[in-house]
Amino acid sequence: MTESAHRSWSFKPRFRSATAALAIATAFALTTAWTQAAQAQTFTVLHTFTGGPDGGRPFDGVIVDPSGNLYGATYAGGYSGGSCATVPTGCGTIFKLTNRHPGWVFQPLYSFKGPPDGNYPAGVVIGPDGTLYGATYGGGIVNQGSCVLGVNGCGTVFRVRPPATFCATASCPWSETVLYSFTGENGDAGGPYNGDLIFDKTGSIFGTTEWGGANEWGAAYKLTPSQGGWTESVIYSFDASGPQGWGVPQTGLLMDQSGNLYGTTVWGNSYADGVLYQLTPSQSGYTGSVVHAFTCDANGCLPQALTWDPSGNILAATGGAGLYNGGTVFKLLAAHGWSLETMFQFTPQQATGNRLTMDPQGNLYGTAPDGGAHGLGSVFKLTPADNGYIYTDLYDFKGGADGAYPYGPVALDADGNLYGTTNEAGNLNDCLGEFGSGCGTVWEITP
Repeated sequence: MTESAHRSWSFKPRFRSATAALAIATAFALTTAWTQAAQAQTFTVLHTFTGGPDGGRPFDGVIVDPSGNLYGATYAGGYSGGSCATVPTGCGTIFKLTNRHPGWVFQPLYSFKGPPDGNYPAGVVIGPDGTLYGATYGGGIVNQGSCVLGVNGCGTVFRVRPPATFCATASCPWSETVLYSFTGENGDAGGPYNGDLIFDKTGSIFGTTEWGGANEWGAAYKLTPSQGGWTESVIYSFDASGPQGWGVPQTGLLMDQSGNLYGTTVWGNSYADGVLYQLTPSQSGYTGSVVHAFTCDANGCLPQALTWDPSGNILAATGGAGLYNGGTVFKLLAAHGWSLETMFQFTPQQATGNRLTMDPQGNLYGTAPDGGAHGLGSVFKLTPADNGYIYTDLYDFKGGADGAYPYGPVALDADGNLYGTTNEAGNLNDCLGEFGSGCGTVWEITP
């Protein structure tokens, strides 16, 4: 496999072209309003990234802790020395936003340093111990023959936590520990494309990588706590070129009460349009099987990250095809042998490429990275109806101070407020020398 071929499968781009930058600048010149009069919600920018110590170019949204604090990762910015001095400048950051009522306080928590540390974090989650866990796409052990060229290694799994002793100021940096560095060799995993880690009852961590494994088409892995450290094992190696015909997982995993794991892939020999798969545990390891294969028909294709509904069904969006060529929302019915039911058809202007978020009332929220009235992204709501969902456009990004291209999912707090990030725009004077289109924003939508 060549690097260029493998990169072509990644349908969630990290950086835009000069054409997109021009579109953002044009939209910024036309209008700088952050709210839309036709919509009742209030849109607010909570932070505008500069590409410096605060980071830049977030593409995985934010998460909300029980106290209403926000956490997230930026793909660039932060430390810019050593291997982090190349474009994009900086190896990425972890950040926190604290609601001080009425304002928000932004705090950079950690800047990645590059090998042997990680670089280019792919997102964070809150672990069972209340600290942050995540994965980096690069960094760790450098072996350019096994992983993506230009990212300085095969990636890591990390933990970030507050200082062990009392700190009198809110700006005290947190400490980071690399739990495991992927090698991408001898069957090991490599290149975690997402930071959507999950934990079992014993505290073990599960995730996926789009590289590595015995067949070099990606792997599912497990990190087990062991004598104060962590032991990694590849629990499944995907094989997109062989008889199996499916591989390159770019989303995280779900786990049911029996320990079965579920995820999606985006490439394959027999299943080139993506599959939703199941990994079933046994004493000898995990067995993989296709729950549903997508064929770019009315049901959509290129399945995105999965979520559970209250009845134990699996919900997700597809990134392509459908009746209007904008993808779909589908449900896999657990009580009916995982039969697929298509719930909604997106238009190209509405198309999402992210995980959907469900509120307690069953409404779904998401972002359309290239959709909306200006083609620079939008935030939407899907309200349950008799035969599917009703679509509501909550906000259309304009590419100015509000941001552009919201690649990550939507986060919800206990009051129903929505949070997310944009990958570009914000302050167009920042990041201009490298990207020409701003470093992105963190935003809030209040109903």
